[in-house]
Amino acid sequence: MELNLIGIDESGKGDYFGPLVVAAVRVEPHQKEELDALGVTDSKKLSPKAITFLAQQITKRCQHSLLILGNQSYNEIYDKFQNLNHILAWGHLKVLESTLKQGDCKHALSDQFADPSLLKNNLLTRNLDVTLYQRPRAESNIAVACASILARYNFVNELNKISTHYKLTFPKGSTKKSLEMAIEFCKDVGKKELHNVAKLHFNVTKQMEDALK
Repeated sequence: MELNLIGIDESGKGDYFGPLVVAAVRVEPHQKEELDALGVTDSKKLSPKAITFLAQQITKRCQHSLLILGNQSYNEIYDKFQNLNHILAWGHLKVLESTLKQGDCKHALSDQFADPSLLKNNLLTRNLDVTLYQRPRAESNIAVACASILARYNFVNELNKISTHYKLTFPKGSTKKSLEMAIEFCKDVGKKELHNVAKLHFNVTKQMEDALK
């Protein structure tokens, strides 16, 4: 794999509460050694403290781009696309395009989240001069690992912001705790506000509605 490339990853797609965050990071050959020395790896293997530290380092050192799709915007776009993979493809290409504007780069790599042709076909419509690779577990590549760290750091930050705003602790993931919080939120704040904090197409929404009947 070409070492000088843009890695792309996302965070929040499996979380009921909080935004969808997509990040792109360009890693040039001379940066790999210093990023390795800092301890850059897939964000799933890192502690929250390490993610915070590394996100700050990556932001300072590397060309990068972020898309933070808050819940209200996410729900509006989902109503239009009716497909999470289409939203992911759109988001991946948006951050790729933004990063390419910071400097020419011929190669990009993302995790394979759907039919590979979906992202490739969208890429053709943008007329971008870049070869895009997709593969499972792409986070083993340092550029994608960097993107995974930036995406996770910003997802957690945004989730903390809405927790502070509503004076509630919104759980990560999509579990029984998410359902319990959705019920509590609708009782205390109101169902009309749910689109500001949650991804409404998740099954949790229907489970919550059934529980409140």
